[in-house]
Amino acid sequence: MSFLNSLIKEANKIPVVADKNAPMLLMIAGIGGLAATVISAVKATPLAIDKMDDEIVKRYEEGEIEYEDLPMSVNKSDMAYRFEELGPKQIVKSCWKCYVPTVILGALSISAFIGSYKVNTARLTAMTAMYEFTANAYDRYRRNVAKVSPKTDIKATKAARDEQVEEIPESKFDGLPEGKEVCIDLFTGNVFYSTREEILQAVGKIKDRFLSGEMFVSLNEFYDEVDADHVMVGDDVGWTPDTYLMDIQFDSTLRNGKPCLTIGYYANPRFDYRTLM
Repeated sequence: MSFLNSLIKEANKIPVVADKNAPMLLMIAGIGGLAATVISAVKATPLAIDKMDDEIVKRYEEGEIEYEDLPMSVNKSDMAYRFEELGPKQIVKSCWKCYVPTVILGALSISAFIGSYKVNTARLTAMTAMYEFTANAYDRYRRNVAKVSPKTDIKATKAARDEQVEEIPESKFDGLPEGKEVCIDLFTGNVFYSTREEILQAVGKIKDRFLSGEMFVSLNEFYDEVDADHVMVGDDVGWTPDTYLMDIQFDSTLRNGKPCLTIGYYANPRFDYRTLM
């Protein structure tokens, strides 16, 4: 355990490299080092066996082993005889130098893996912090705009909504299933087919899951309920029971004369939703 603790302590000294490819480079170095460790161990083993055999011969010459106890021949793979004659302590004492390069390569490989993890963790922490800063700044801006000029706030919100709606591909409207509406989630820009009633039913199912004791629901799980495609970060953001139970903000608008239902959230899904409880 002391060796492992020392190894981890040394790995913690690895600087967080600023280069954007640092995690990948460290991972590649770790994999390459792991392969080199295996090769080194394979090459060191015959040398270690020779060391053990030399120790057996030395003991015979010093009279510690009788001639009758020596086998007529010892196969390289016959480790049982060597362990019986020498014991674990003597084997380690005789052979440890053979595996020094292997241990060093293994330590460097583990350090590279830990370094890659540290860089990714640092970047994820920074990204989450920046998300929080941006979200808080935006919320403050919206509150103050609403206080100073409610009409301006409403106009800005509608302008942002209309801009997102204009980006919806025309094919989404052409392929509209019967009885459905083109819907867009203003938080992610995800476009899907549904109705106001189906979305409210989906929210009701999520609320029932909270009431039954579930503590977390991801954005992609909500999308499953409305038969929408998953988004890349959908498994990493979500809600807890105390975040307004996912209440939805509905609005309707037109795109080239075709209706579109927009949805927003009173409480947007958060990156750290699993740590809020």
